[in-house]
Amino acid sequence: SADDQSPTADLALISARRRARQFDAALKAIETLIKKQPHHPMGYQLKAQVLTQRNDLEGARQALDLALTKDPTYLPAVLGLAAIDMRNQKPDLAKQRIEDLVKKQPTNAQALVSLAELNAEAGMPPKVVTEYIERAVQVNPGDTDIWAALIDQQLKFGNVRGALAAAQSAVTANPKSVQLLDRLGRTEMRNGQADQAPCVVQRFGLRH
Repeated sequence: SADDQSPTADLALISARRRARQFDAALKAIETLIKKQPHHPMGYQLKAQVLTQRNDLEGARQALDLALTKDPTYLPAVLGLAAIDMRNQKPDLAKQRIEDLVKKQPTNAQALVSLAELNAEAGMPPKVVTEYIERAVQVNPGDTDIWAALIDQQLKFGNVRGALAAAQSAVTANPKSVQLLDRLGRTEMRNGQADQAPCVVQRFGLRH
């Protein structure tokens, strides 16, 4: 029946087995899921996660490669392979994987943010890192987490003016976001505009 093909029960069982660190049982449940959805990459991705927990990186890599044969642009599998590359001290290969995905999907905001994080970890210049996050917010201006990442990254690089400009743009795009209003207030204080910070909530229409 259609219910038998639903992954909900399988995912709950897999999650429970993983939490209990019953890896063999988790893998058995994952194989059941893969049989139900042989053309979906998710089962192979879950298998890779369990194998990584068992420190079987080669097995995990093979499972992720299989996931990508089902969907070459499946981001969790691409990021999983990049994480294995990083553990194997191959940051250039990790970056190349995500760059290849961004070439195929230039509007994939999550991939752009992941690329920014990898470049930051590799010690690339601030302009390179923030450029990817700026592209991500252009793609998805309603994602407050991406705006927050841009603001935080600018502050991390010591670019308070850049952080302030990003925070102002973020709040303009998302005027009801408490998360972004908070960052705008704190960024204004960092920028020496402490007198303005208490007025942020009122300025953007959230005063009760």
